[in-house]
Amino acid sequence: MKLLKIIHNEGAEPDDIQTYVWKEGTEEELRPVAKRLVEYLLPVFEGLTLIAAGFTEEGKPFKTFANGLSNSAYWVRVTVAE
Repeated sequence: MKLLKIIHNEGAEPDDIQTYVWKEGTEEELRPVAKRLVEYLLPVFEGLTLIAAGFTEEGKPFKTFANGLSNSAYWVRVTVAE
């Protein structure tokens, strides 16, 4: 499994995103890293606000954080992939 960090840079086109593999491992290995990412790094260190949470079409959980609600805002989505 992979913990993905999907980023849309501020001012970029809406479809212009970058995908990074934050960590690879088992679900047990990813859980504490994902928790630290969504509870500390994104809201505290990067100053982003949680704007959406749910499940992908494949049934994997995701959370999206952003610095605003416009199409050109900086946002980060954290999700899990196979």
